[in-house]
Parts: sequence; structure tokens; C-alpha cells
Amino acid sequence: MRLAGSIPNQHDAATFVDYLLTLGISAKVERNGDVWELWVFDEDQLPQGREELAKFQADPQAEAYRDAAKQAATLRRDRLDKELAARRLQINVPRPTMLSSSGRRPVTMCLLTISLLVFLFGEGKSNQFVDKFYITHVEKVGERVRWDAALPEIRSGQVWRVITPIFIHFDVLHLAFNMWWLVVLGTQVEMLRGPWRMLGLTLLFAIFGNLAQYYFSHPLFGGMSGVVYGLFGYVWMKSVYEPWSGFFMQPVNVFIMVAWFFLGLTGEIGSIANYAHGVGLALGIAAGYAPTLLRNARKGGKS
Repeated sequence: MRLAGSIPNQHDAATFVDYLLTLGISAKVERNGDVWELWVFDEDQLPQGREELAKFQADPQAEAYRDAAKQAATLRRDRLDKELAARRLQINVPRPTMLSSSGRRPVTMCLLTISLLVFLFGEGKSNQFVDKFYITHVEKVGERVRWDAALPEIRSGQVWRVITPIFIHFDVLHLAFNMWWLVVLGTQVEMLRGPWRMLGLTLLFAIFGNLAQYYFSHPLFGGMSGVVYGLFGYVWMKSVYEPWSGFFMQPVNVFIMVAWFFLGLTGEIGSIANYAHGVGLALGIAAGYAPTLLRNARKGGKS
């Protein structure tokens, strides 16, 4: 928004703003002492606004300005009707559900399937199968465990280990909780932003969440919850700051996720991968809010 000039009285200022609107130039006036300042919203239209202001000041009673108020009122009414229609359309955007076609969410279904297979093949068996999914090999010595802090398996080429802990689940409830939220949140992301965005976000949350959990805790962790909290943060921010996008989070679900996050920090519900939760949530919020932040910065640069 840029200052185009000033007009000595309010009536003429209002007339000129109406006239600019008929030319497709959005502007407003603000009183500054004894004059009314004219501000043009779009910087690219500033030169035309100043040129028209000079013409208006030369002859404010010209015929071109007489019907400006009536034409502007019609334009504003049409614009309002369009905005209301757009809002109704946004409200009617179909919400992705668990019953949506799996063909439209291949990444979500792939994550779900791998998690189920790892749980089924690893439950009640030796750790030889599941061991390949941990971030590094852990050796049990009596009641104690030991591992190489340098992550030798990853350094030797087993790079999947930085991601695959997300597929390890320790009991049915752990699996069910994570898979439920994966489908609920992943479906929204994949259907509204596509599989590549879903894949990118999953890798982002998994890699950094797993590394944080390992370096600040130990390698015996697993679960999709770090990714789930990342998806939650992303969908939450989109639903708040881009309500037209179709993303949706019910307030009760926001409460459940936030409450569960802080409950995990207390240690009252057992060993929880809190670092993975925290990093995933922080990255999800950042990824979801970043476009809004950039839009606001660009607007600020034009003010």
C-alpha cells in the first residue's frame, strides 16, 4: 500500500476513491490533519492512481466523477456476492475420510501396510527381523544393552535405518493409535496436496524425529507417532491459516493430540518417544505455517 497524494476535503476524497474503483484500482483515504490522504493498495497501480488524482484535482466537478458513487456501490455489491459464494463453496469442500479410495493416497496406504507387516512378522519372534528396522543394532548383555554410538550400519550403507524405526510398534494399542491418526491425517495431506508432498513430509518428520530421539535418548524406540505429530502440526496450521484449502481439524482432535503430547512428557504413560514427537510437531507447524508467513512478508514489503 502506497501513498498517492492528498485531497483537501472528505467528500471529494470519497468520490475519487469510488471513481478509482470503477477503474479497477482499490484505494482508501485516511485523515491526516486538515487533508485526506489517498492510499493505493496495489503498488503497480500507483502511477495510474497519481495520474488520475492530478486529473481529478484539476476538475473535481467533471462529468466522469458524477456517477462514480453509484457504479462503485454496484461493484462492491458484486464483489461481496462473489466472496459469499466462495465462502459457501469452501464450507462445502468434501472432507477426506478413511473411506476414500486408497488409490488416491498411495503413500498413506504404503506406510500403513508396511507397519502392519512389520508388526505381524516381528511379534513374538526373534529380533533378527525387527533388528533391521531399528536405527542401529542393539546388543543385549543380561539386563543391559549396548550399541555403537557412531551408527556404523548407516555409515556402511544401511541408510534406511534412519527412517525405518517409524514402522516398529510394540503392541496392538501402539499400532492402532498410530495407524488411525496416520490414515486420518495422511489422507487429508495426500488428497489435497498429492502423494509427493505426503512422501516429502513423511521423510522430513521421520529422519529428523528419529535422529533427535536417538541422540537425546537411546536406539530402542519405534513408532509412527513422530510422523503423525508432524502431519498433525501441518494439517492444524493449514486448517487455521488457510481455511479455504480444505484442510480440517476438529477442536476436540486438536485437544486430544496436544493433551497426549504433554501427557507423554510426564512419563506417566510409560516410555514415549517424546523427542520424535516434539521435532515432528515443530517441523509440521513450520511447514504448515511457512506459506502464510511468506505471504504476510510479501504484503508487508508492498505497504
